[in-house]
Amino acid sequence: MNKTTAIAAIIVIVVLGLIWGGRGTKKDNRPSPAASPLLTKAALPGEGDMIVLNAADYEKIEGPVKVLDDPSCAGGKCLFVPDKVLGKPVKLTAKAVYRFTVKKAGRYKLWIRHWWQDECGNSLLVSFDGGERMLFGDDGTVNHWRWPPALKMTVELEAGEHVLEIIPREDGLKFDQIILTTDPEYYPVGIKKKPAEE
Repeated sequence: MNKTTAIAAIIVIVVLGLIWGGRGTKKDNRPSPAASPLLTKAALPGEGDMIVLNAADYEKIEGPVKVLDDPSCAGGKCLFVPDKVLGKPVKLTAKAVYRFTVKKAGRYKLWIRHWWQDECGNSLLVSFDGGERMLFGDDGTVNHWRWPPALKMTVELEAGEHVLEIIPREDGLKFDQIILTTDPEYYPVGIKKKPAEE
């Protein structure tokens, strides 16, 4: 192959490359994969059936439970058990009672947004419909509002009205919001608006 033939071959290759490369710039009227009805209907995991209760919206409170005004809390209020009011040994005399309605029966996961004073004021007892008292908390993260990172407390609830009791097991703690959800993957962040507020 002489020099002229080689140059001609290179020119042909470059021209063909431009022709084939230019095809990609032509308008393609076929729907892109993102426009597929199956893909556009895909959604992130939902929140399932959810019940949101602000702690200050109790039916009744008993014992040394105080309502504390705090703009950083759900509804601007939280429930507070002052330090050293339950005695030693601790008397389980403090209680907040909530009445709520479940529209759809299912397994509900419980979340409580709380603030622990210290490791001697970091747990609650929880009871549904007068049943067994279950331990909530007893962790070492203190002095800020948080949702627990690995709460595994779930309860089977039938459709209809239910009663939730929250019994402070130690003093020097606060809580401001309660969530029950059927979505096991849901993780609350910050204050959750109640359905009527959304």
